[in-house]
Amino acid sequence: MRSGDSLDACWRFGILQTLDDYISTIRRGSVRLAATVFSEVPPRTGSVQIDAAFGALGGYLAERDGWDTPAWVQDPTHHTTAWYPAVPKIFRAEADRENPHAFRKCGIFIPRRSLARA
Repeated sequence: MRSGDSLDACWRFGILQTLDDYISTIRRGSVRLAATVFSEVPPRTGSVQIDAAFGALGGYLAERDGWDTPAWVQDPTHHTTAWYPAVPKIFRAEADRENPHAFRKCGIFIPRRSLARA
């Protein structure tokens, strides 16, 4: 954010890269090891939306993979209001329908396929 990147670029680089790192850690180690990525509160990015997205991702992965949701995810400073990261307007209805629960709780709206990784 400090270098002037857009919110969508920060979503792709920060959130999706963190998801890729998490998945890679599972492949090389275990879910338990991968969950440690979210054990500490991430440093603030300067963007309420990106901070909320990190919280949403932590909550989503905890629900999906069966580990305890970190307490910091519940902190209201990791929530925003109706942000659709990298979601074109024509796909917003899909995001409203398919949005994972943890993302909805944090105010982030994405279609489920936004989290599909190779």
